[in-house]
Amino acid sequence: MKKYLPFAICLFLGLFVSAQTELPNQKNNIVQSQLEINNIPEAIQTSSSEGNRFQMTLSNTTNVTQNLTIKLSKLQPDDWKANFTINDSDYQNSAHISLLPGESNITINISPGLQTGIGRYKLKIWVNESKIPNIKNFILIHNITNLILSDFDASDSNNHLKNTLLKEQIAIGELSIFEMLKTFELGLLNDLKSIFLNIEDNDVAQYDQLFHYFTDFLDKGGNLFLSGSSFDQNIHKNQAYFYENYLGLDYKMASNITLIKPIPNSDLFQEISSPFYLNPNQYVNIFSPNQHETKPIFETEDGVSAIYTQLNNFKIIYLGFDINQVADPKIANSIIQETILLFNPEITSSIWNENFNNNITAFPNPTNDFIHIKLNQKIKSPINLNVINSFGQLILNQQISPNDQVIKIDVRNFKNGIYFYQVSNGDDLFSNQFLKN
Repeated sequence: MKKYLPFAICLFLGLFVSAQTELPNQKNNIVQSQLEINNIPEAIQTSSSEGNRFQMTLSNTTNVTQNLTIKLSKLQPDDWKANFTINDSDYQNSAHISLLPGESNITINISPGLQTGIGRYKLKIWVNESKIPNIKNFILIHNITNLILSDFDASDSNNHLKNTLLKEQIAIGELSIFEMLKTFELGLLNDLKSIFLNIEDNDVAQYDQLFHYFTDFLDKGGNLFLSGSSFDQNIHKNQAYFYENYLGLDYKMASNITLIKPIPNSDLFQEISSPFYLNPNQYVNIFSPNQHETKPIFETEDGVSAIYTQLNNFKIIYLGFDINQVADPKIANSIIQETILLFNPEITSSIWNENFNNNITAFPNPTNDFIHIKLNQKIKSPINLNVINSFGQLILNQQISPNDQVIKIDVRNFKNGIYFYQVSNGDDLFSNQFLKN
C-alpha cells in the first residue's frame, strides 16, 4: 500500500509540481499530472523591436478550480520594467488566482529602458498551498556588444575584471559559461564585439567547448580578453588548437615567480612603467610567441607572460596570470581600461574631466523625433560631435561652433534603439547615450 501513496496524493490534489526546471533545458511541454504548462519558449532571448515577452500556456485538465500563487522576481537594469499577464489581467510582482478548468495564457512582459544589459527573471508557481514551487528561469539580452563570462558563485569583492567593466559606459552584460554556450547554440549575439574571460583554476574542462565557439567568433571579427594561469595548450583539444593557432604561442612552463614586468617599448599599457606583483601563491604561464603578429607585453624572469595578437580582423589580449590576483587594483584596472579602449575605439573610457561632463546635457531623452545637445557653458573654439549606434557605427559627425549653445539633431529616420553621442574639445571627450523610440 505504501508504494502507491505518492500516486494517491497526486490524484487527490490533481497536480504535480516539479521544482527542478532549470535554465536553459526547459522542455516545450511539461505535464504536471492534471496541470500542463505548454509552449514554454527558449529561456534565453535577445530583445526585439516587436516586443519582448515569454509566453506560456497553463492548462487545468481537471474539472475543478486550482488555486495558484505566482511570483515574478527580477534582476534587471534600473530603468527596465517587467510584469506578467494572466489572460487579460496584469500583475507586477505576484498574483493569487483561481485557475478554472481549461487553458490560460501567462506572459512575462519586459520593456528595456535606456540602459543596455541583461535581465534575469524567475517565475515561481505554487499550487494549492504547496510548499515547493515550479520554477522557470528566463533571460533577456538587450543591445549587448561586450560580454563578461563569469563564475556566478565567485565573490565579487576582489573581481577586478567584473567590477571595472561594469563601471564603463559600454554596452556590456554578464553571462555564465553555460548560458554563453546556449546563446552560441541558438545563434544569438550576432552583434557581439568583445568577450572578457578570466579562467578560474577549477573550471578548465568546462571551457573546452567554449573555445570551439571562440574560433568562429574571432573569425567574424570579434575581440577577446583572456586571463588565467590554468589555460595552456596541453589540456584539451579545442584549447590546444586555439592556443597554437589563434594566440600564436608555444607553452613553456608554469612559473611561481609573481613579479610581472612590462616589456620595454611595448605599444600597449605604456602607463604601467614599473614591475608589479601578483598575490602570493600564484602561478604564471610562460610561453614563447610562434607568430610574427603575436607581441609580448609582460614578462617574468622566466619569460613572456602576456601577449597581444591581431590576426586578420580580430584582436586578443592574453594574460598568463589571473587578472583578479594582481595585488594592486590600480594596475589591474589600468590593464582592463586600456583593453576596453583597444576593443572599443569609438567609445571612450568613463574616466573624463568632470567639469567638461557637467557642461553638456541632452533632451528630451527618450525621443522619437529630435534630440537637443546643450552646452551649458560657452566654448572658445569649435568642438566635434559624433553620434554612434550600439554596434559602433558612426551615424553623424559635425562640428559645433562657439556660437552654438544647442545642437538640434533630427533622429526621425534613425532606427529605434540606443545611440551614443560624443563631444570632444581636443583634450577631453564626453560620451553619453540617448534612446530613439
